[in-house]
Amino acid sequence: MLTWLRKEPRGWRKILLLAGLILLVDYCLALLALLYFGRSPPSIAIYAIRALKHTSNASYVLGNLLVWVTFEVVLFQALPIALVLHLRRGRIVFGGADRATILISLGVAVASSFAFGFLAPQHALLSFQNKCWTVVGGMLLSLLYIKCGGLRREISVKALLFCIYAHFLADALYLGMFAYLAHRPR
Repeated sequence: MLTWLRKEPRGWRKILLLAGLILLVDYCLALLALLYFGRSPPSIAIYAIRALKHTSNASYVLGNLLVWVTFEVVLFQALPIALVLHLRRGRIVFGGADRATILISLGVAVASSFAFGFLAPQHALLSFQNKCWTVVGGMLLSLLYIKCGGLRREISVKALLFCIYAHFLADALYLGMFAYLAHRPR
């Protein structure tokens, strides 16, 4: 796995495919959580459904969602890994990060994913099971950040953009799924 993480994908198609794969895995996990644990939507979906009830402007809700997703990705994926790279700056070589830096980055990714799922105030309303699924989703986003160039420089714009892309699409799919469940005819 360390060798796989070290090799950065080249080309937009490979990166979009990787982000889509992460999105698919995350969405399938969310569907499993929904089927197994009941209808407890993520807090982003709760917020967006409430906002959609008070405004007919969907672009306003999606714009707010994009801002919130950007904040989450920067705070819980990019900054913790960038801090590791900053502290280990002398160990980074041209061919990529050394083994210890990758292992430390993975440890930080796990810790920040737990913080993302359990300590983030936006997830306070979630059930314990959905917080666990949120941790898994945060870890998938951290792996995407590391794989797409997060270990090359302290803040990788490319890795940041693809994490925002995958996270935004996942939350937009959750929003659509739970908006449908809230408004479907009975």
